Amino acid sequence: MTNHYRMKVLYFFLTVNFLLSCLPLVLGAQETKKTPTNIFLFDRFTNGKILLTDERCIVTQFNYNCQTQELYFKAANKYQMMYNTSNVDTLYIQDRKFVPAHEG
Repeated sequence: MTNHYRMKVLYFFLTVNFLLSCLPLVLGAQETKKTPTNIFLFDRFTNGKILLTDERCIVTQFNYNCQTQELYFKAANKYQMMYNTSNVDTLYIQDRKFVPAHEG
């Protein structure tokens, strides 16, 4: 091996070693945004049904955001927030019964 080749190999290994030793510092400097994991009443969206004031019944998956006090449901394979609860009479999720407190 020539001296020039040895220097290239040594330079390569030193560069790789330096980069690998700096990698944990770079990764450790990244901020991770912590989101609360227990904001929903249930661990996952759960089968339930809503009885409406006009006596209709909607059966789908529901969950309740305790932090924002909003009801979420599944419609067309998407989870959406229920904006209008004025026509909701009773909500059943698992063995629980929820009755909305309407203002007025």
